[in-house]
Amino acid sequence: MKAFAAGAVVALLLMGCASSGISARKAARVAAFQNFSSDVQRLIEHGQIAEGMDTNAVFVAWGQPSKVTRSLGNELWVYESGWVQKTPYWAFTPERSGYGRYDSRMVTVAQTYIWGEVRFANGRVVSWHRYPPPE
Repeated sequence: MKAFAAGAVVALLLMGCASSGISARKAARVAAFQNFSSDVQRLIEHGQIAEGMDTNAVFVAWGQPSKVTRSLGNELWVYESGWVQKTPYWAFTPERSGYGRYDSRMVTVAQTYIWGEVRFANGRVVSWHRYPPPE
């Protein structure tokens, strides 16, 4: 139950951070944001992207990518996030008699996952994918 409560708190914090992150990125790139069409501005305000957007629009909507790969005028922006997974494992505990016992324990393991990818050709979005978080 504690893990669920902690997960819920983290999710709420991240949702709040998403909109404040967009505001901060808009403030950092005011001139670029004002030059976007009203449709593009509306998408950005909701953290959404669309084909044809330039790199500035994607940066304001989704933020700094974790990784960027460039090749022959094309770019791939990869967005990663972290999560914590509890995993059971069996631990052996030796005893003085020479025997021992196995106990089931839970280990917390930090994981990284890809939550989004954006492909650009000549500085414009040609495709993008947003992935659900792991369960």
